Amino acid sequence: MKTSTNLFITFLFLNLLIAGCDCGKTPPPPPDGTKDTQAPVVAIQVSSLTSTSASFTFSATDNVGVTSLVLSVSGTQQNVLGQSSATVSGLTANTDYTAYLSAKDAAGNTGNAQVSFKTTARTSTWFSTPTITGASPISGMIGNTISNSFTITLSNTSGVAKTATFSLDFGNFYIKMLRYQAANAPDGTGWTVLPANSGKVTFSNFSLPAGSTSLKAVFASKPSVAHGSAINLSFTSLDDGEGGGVAASGWQAPVSFGTMDGSTAPTQLVTEWWGYSNDVPLYLGPNGTGSIPNYHVTNVKVSGPAPAKVASLKLYNPYGNALIWEGNWRATSFNYVAQITASWNSDFVNLNFDNSATISNSAMEGFIIWCNLRNASTTVAFNSGYITPGIFGLVLKTKYDLVIQNSSGQVIDISDAVIKQESTPLSN
Repeated sequence: MKTSTNLFITFLFLNLLIAGCDCGKTPPPPPDGTKDTQAPVVAIQVSSLTSTSASFTFSATDNVGVTSLVLSVSGTQQNVLGQSSATVSGLTANTDYTAYLSAKDAAGNTGNAQVSFKTTARTSTWFSTPTITGASPISGMIGNTISNSFTITLSNTSGVAKTATFSLDFGNFYIKMLRYQAANAPDGTGWTVLPANSGKVTFSNFSLPAGSTSLKAVFASKPSVAHGSAINLSFTSLDDGEGGGVAASGWQAPVSFGTMDGSTAPTQLVTEWWGYSNDVPLYLGPNGTGSIPNYHVTNVKVSGPAPAKVASLKLYNPYGNALIWEGNWRATSFNYVAQITASWNSDFVNLNFDNSATISNSAMEGFIIWCNLRNASTTVAFNSGYITPGIFGLVLKTKYDLVIQNSSGQVIDISDAVIKQESTPLSN
């Protein structure tokens, strides 16, 4: 009887427990520390570029799931959820951009990635392929010497003036400077010097009139360039200021300028050149003639493995027809009488020294130029005391009107030298 009572009590207790249990009720949420806080993992790469578009491949993964994926370039957004690639159009040629990819999950976690790129240059609508011509390769170019002149030709076909930026590249051959002037510019109008610390020279915002423009150019090497280095010049970039350039297949092949002689020490100018006119007053009546020393070049000193020589001078006549220099040109020095071939070009005379006008190594050297003089006027006398610019004589207009060669016949770079007309340093 007692056993039956106990079983009844146990059965009643179990029913009471079951009655108090709501087994269909949802369990309470987990503590806040177990919420989804993991951001999506995002990656993006550029797959291809044109002058106006960029294509991308990308991915976005999440531990729960990505609910939003947006690609943004230059402020323009597009929904790329469910995609692994996309293309953005309407971009500007030859321009730097950054693409941003942003992914979100249901919990609001965000993952971001970005990639920078530059659209390609479209072919210019007004600039034709530039060319390099007239190069004469040099076998063994020595340190501070300059190349034979060469011509750069650029064509602006738009019919109006334009501005462009372009680069010339000597590759692994490092140079110290490149200088140029308009190929059709009057002699003595000066050179523009572009310094260089590598193999590349850039013409920045270069103004081009309509039509074809030719530039006469030369360059000087760095003495430290390795012996036997090849000298090859090419155009490598062009920006016409409007997003246009030259097609990759349109560039001229590299032009050979020879090789570098890195085993021969270069000749160096170590003092200044001084050029001045004879300051003795000169009087020539109408149709008058005379023969006097008229131009001096002195205070020249070089150093190096061998002497240097004066190769040529280009002198300007500031008096026009009032005073004409002609015939019987000669130069005298302490050691020689140089034979000169003279030729007039407008108001300039080119004096080419036919025999060695040598500047002794590590010694001061000077010479005086002589020639005949004539007053071409039939009515007015020439008097150097009152005719502007004063002291009579031919003058150097730019320092590059003076040409000096080393013993190998290569022209010495004087871009760093001070060249003076009387006491005034000449510009480029």
